Amino acid sequence: MLKALLGSDFVVKYTPFGFSQREEYYKLIDSFCWFWLHFKEKKAVKQTDYWQQHLKESDVASWRGIAFEEVCLQHISQIKYALHIGAVSSQESSLIVKGSEEIDGMQIDLLIDRADDAVNVCEMKFYKAPYAVTKGYAQVLNSRLQALEEKNPTKTFLLTYVGNSELVSNEYSDIFRASVTLDDLFV
Repeated sequence: MLKALLGSDFVVKYTPFGFSQREEYYKLIDSFCWFWLHFKEKKAVKQTDYWQQHLKESDVASWRGIAFEEVCLQHISQIKYALHIGAVSSQESSLIVKGSEEIDGMQIDLLIDRADDAVNVCEMKFYKAPYAVTKGYAQVLNSRLQALEEKNPTKTFLLTYVGNSELVSNEYSDIFRASVTLDDLFV
């Protein structure tokens, strides 16, 4: 069954960043299946006007964000092209670190580990308006970068914004070394 799901591109197998090749994870990547499992089976949505009535609820906003992440993950070559690294060999993965009393947890949607020992740490953001980095979020991003640098001292980590809208230029936005928008994915 798993081989059939992999072969039909409903599921993808990957190794998280920094893990050995023996550690394999599987992820559902078919957007329609994810939508069906979340909204039709889990919630048994039968209302014909569900979207109009629940447009501003957190689970719908969450769905938009996850759907945007999946679109990005299906357009990695376009992201690399927009970053001017299309010809550089790379391994793409994600990373989830569970938090504890000693360390903060973190989730990174996409890491592009390049053959030139640089790693684009992609933060994917789906917002109605242009995205503005806050002081608090800049601190979170800095701590993530520090944790990655401590575990991988031979790599250069480049924080990369990937969003459906532009990144607002402010005193904290320079934490991102590069920016890619939805328009760049459909070149």
